[in-house]
Amino acid sequence: MKSFVSACFRPSVLLLAMATTAGFAGDGRVEVRPRVFTTNGSLAIEFWSGKDCVGLAPAIAPAGVQIRLPGGEFEPVLFTNRTGPHDRIILGPVRVGSLTVRLRIKQVSPSLIERTLEVTASAQQKFATCFDFFPTDAAATYATFSESVSQPRLYNTLGGGPEYPESPGQTFPLAAIRSDGCVFGIIGDCPANWENRCLVRVDPQHRRLGVLNGDGRDPYELRIKYDAKDAYHCQMDGWQSLAAGETRSYITWLFAERAESHYDVQLAAHVALANGKGWNDSALEAILRNTAYLLCRRNLMRERSHSAGLRAGSHSA
Repeated sequence: MKSFVSACFRPSVLLLAMATTAGFAGDGRVEVRPRVFTTNGSLAIEFWSGKDCVGLAPAIAPAGVQIRLPGGEFEPVLFTNRTGPHDRIILGPVRVGSLTVRLRIKQVSPSLIERTLEVTASAQQKFATCFDFFPTDAAATYATFSESVSQPRLYNTLGGGPEYPESPGQTFPLAAIRSDGCVFGIIGDCPANWENRCLVRVDPQHRRLGVLNGDGRDPYELRIKYDAKDAYHCQMDGWQSLAAGETRSYITWLFAERAESHYDVQLAAHVALANGKGWNDSALEAILRNTAYLLCRRNLMRERSHSAGLRAGSHSA
């Protein structure tokens, strides 16, 4: 993109910016690329920028993906098969419970990686997935889209507003670090594509960033706090749910960019999402479509949804 706008969700604030003039890639931008290797009998993925490793592959998630099934905790997905060229890597398939899982890693540009987890169920299955990034820099500043973070925290992007008081919210599902004039971050997909379950984890103590499509919590009642008392409510839980034979894909993006301030982090995240989705012809298109895309939620509180027996977790609400 030649110019970009506002790092916030107010389209009226149009700030032309983001002319990066330094970096590691050939086009002057900071690069990030995957390195796949075998360790302890499974495939692991590190992330490199220039000659520096910026993202580790620890044993808790060597490929950067964990899955939780009912009755258990988050466990690493261990891939052993790799196919595809270096810029379109495919790991898997591998079985996890009733699920068959593949991980597709696409180098969209020198500074942007798309990770797609493809999940197929052989039987009805609930699950939750955590997509991780483990920074190497112990002195980095950790952040979400809205703020810097010094303590471990899990954010819920279900609402991102005061009408959802059950947890802190982030409308833009971003977890990032800023270090030595650069930002490295992970972006989650539109919450509507994840059944409204799109969470952000920032953990400076354990050098961990992540976005989750569920946390495995038990069902709870969700109400719109400032609306009609009995009109808008539903049962929500922390699981994705697939029927037998159903396949779904979950997309996240890893990006790198120059950043000297938190504003630069916000702007870089907007740029990365727009480039990942392909709506980068103009600054105005980027900010407007990013805004609309990330504000989308599945409407699980309509009266007719309840009368039809639909609950949060239905794919047709």
